[in-house]
Amino acid sequence: MNLYILVEGEKTEVNIYPKYISYLLPALHRVSQHHLAIKNNYYLMSGYGQPSIYKHLCNAIIDINNSNLYNYLVLCIDTEEWSIQDRKNEALNKIRESNVQLNSGCELVIITQKPCIETWFLGNISSYTDNPITQEFKDCSNYYNVSIEDPEDMGKKDFNTKAQFHKYYLSKMLIEKSKNFKKNSNGIRIRYNEGYTAYVEQEEYFKEIVKRVLTTNHCSTFKDFYNFFLQLKQKIT
Repeated sequence: MNLYILVEGEKTEVNIYPKYISYLLPALHRVSQHHLAIKNNYYLMSGYGQPSIYKHLCNAIIDINNSNLYNYLVLCIDTEEWSIQDRKNEALNKIRESNVQLNSGCELVIITQKPCIETWFLGNISSYTDNPITQEFKDCSNYYNVSIEDPEDMGKKDFNTKAQFHKYYLSKMLIEKSKNFKKNSNGIRIRYNEGYTAYVEQEEYFKEIVKRVLTTNHCSTFKDFYNFFLQLKQKIT
């Protein structure tokens, strides 16, 4: 079983997906070039944001059709200000407009991040501080408490987009936590920005998000990602 994975971001997703996939499905191994896939491999590349990801999506379909190596084409995209279904429909329309068609031996799977991948990271309740001391995080927490309410339903406060605010919220949430713990038990700094994702990459951080989605109806798009790879694990084993 082989997967061709196309992610939207060029920094965070490229770091996060290989880590989270390894926690869910260690039998799946990454290859550096798409034509090197043999068995239980995945190839991952960035689409470098919107709208260029759709050009890369069409090229990915051509690569898959020519190689005949892949069982799944996995497209990972932010919903941003769109609904989940509207974003999926946009991707399908772009494929139709390009006049390329994925071969019947490969299935297209669209994983959405509502509204962005940082929203998934907000699902880790253990990183939320109940009695904050920094004014920035107090303002965020007073606006919306992500430890109680679904992070995916959070608005944008006074930011231009939901994604901008969710990224800001996450960074302030981890700065707040770092006031008590500069580093975690592994010696990794407790902070986040697109250039530094080490803290949210960890397996213990990932497991806290999993715990959240298995005990609530929150972070449904993360649960879609989680369930998809669990299904693959059953097929492989």
